[in-house]
Amino acid sequence: MTAPIPTRESTTPPVDIEEHVFRPLTPEDDTFALRMFNAYQDPAFASQRANPSARLAAPDSFHALTHHLSLYILALRHDEPQLAAAAYAQIVDYYARTGHSASPFRLEYVYDHTEGPNKLRAYLAESAAARLVSCGGKSGNASRSSFVGMGGVQVVVGPEVAVSKSMRDVVAKGGDLAVDLFAAVVKLSVDAK
Repeated sequence: MTAPIPTRESTTPPVDIEEHVFRPLTPEDDTFALRMFNAYQDPAFASQRANPSARLAAPDSFHALTHHLSLYILALRHDEPQLAAAAYAQIVDYYARTGHSASPFRLEYVYDHTEGPNKLRAYLAESAAARLVSCGGKSGNASRSSFVGMGGVQVVVGPEVAVSKSMRDVVAKGGDLAVDLFAAVVKLSVDAK
């Protein structure tokens, strides 16, 4: 018998908080991510490079998550797959622990600074799609709905926060992000039936 999936209210605020989030222009402008990346590359720690998770502190806040996104991008750009995998695992764990889904800012940031398909793009698109699918077809103050989010965490959200203005603005720009988000919505909608 498997353990029940924990259920909790989403802690994502009903309004866009993106105005209050640290926004580096590029991953190279993120001094915290650069420090983590440089520490990983420090020759004094070469013996620990095989397990970057051992030294990499997990993100503990919405703000700290930005640094891990930047670190993932830096690791991809500098061909450091083990560091990218460690950052990715911690990003996924953060979303699973908090019950959040990817915000439009985070989607746009990752898509703007990475080339082509990668694990983080796919994960963030599916995370955002799961929120959209779970709240689809509802409006106003209809009852709250729940879905099993990334990492198997049951997430409960209200329909009023399903598609924010900032999400509509990001999707309206088109490109890979809009296509991937659409594909993830279709996949999750079909899987739900």
